[in-house]
Amino acid sequence: MSIFRQRTRSGGVKTDKPTIAHPASSTAEEASDRDTSTPAKTKLRFADVASMFIRLRRFSLRAGVRAPSKDGVEEPATEEADTEEPKTPTKPSVAKESSYASLGNGHSSSPTVISSPPTSPIRSKARKLSGGPYARSPKPLKAKPHHLVFSSGDEPSTHAGISEAIEQGFDPLPVEYWDTFECAGGVNLVTLLRATRSSLMEHVSQNLHIPANALVQEQWQATICGPKHGIYRVQIRYTGAATRSSKPDPRRPVALDQAKGIPGLMTILKRNEV
Repeated sequence: MSIFRQRTRSGGVKTDKPTIAHPASSTAEEASDRDTSTPAKTKLRFADVASMFIRLRRFSLRAGVRAPSKDGVEEPATEEADTEEPKTPTKPSVAKESSYASLGNGHSSSPTVISSPPTSPIRSKARKLSGGPYARSPKPLKAKPHHLVFSSGDEPSTHAGISEAIEQGFDPLPVEYWDTFECAGGVNLVTLLRATRSSLMEHVSQNLHIPANALVQEQWQATICGPKHGIYRVQIRYTGAATRSSKPDPRRPVALDQAKGIPGLMTILKRNEV
């Protein structure tokens, strides 16, 4: 420490007063002592507080107080699982159907079978033949002014000689058949009626399994619509009663004089037998 003399003027008398100067090193030491004596303040975030609370809660649950029972025996504390169930649903595993049984020891084991949901039925387009009260007919075309409609008449008719030759004990079975044609160039209705009647007789023998070889009480109706893009659509409905006759079937439709088509060279593009 260095002592300096300070001059003061008071009443003309010179007095020397010593002053003490503190070096810079002592000031730094005092500041460091103050820093070490006072602990630094730390700021806690909300996430830190929440984490500490969760840890404390888990610790208290794991260490839970055991409540004594009536007999004086302490019951074990229950622990809660820390793991949470997944929120996303998992797909159930499909077990393969097993139809094998263990026959080695004479005991049969019944396997667990998980049935799958039924699949939608497959719709197949089949030919329909109306041969009874349970038959279903397709939807006829809606009558429009530009449609041409032809029919054999209001009442059914039978070829000559067939009714008298019907075998006894054989009751005629009413049948119905639908045909749809797509033609280009013209419509030959006589040819289409012959094809429809021939298919009707074929289906009677194949589907109904009756020994019928002739038709009685025949009636038909044909609707021609178009042309649309040069194509005519023809729908034919042919009805009758299948029977067995001693005379051969004439193999031709009735009332062909009523079949009026469209002049031209007809080409059948598509046929849909229903």
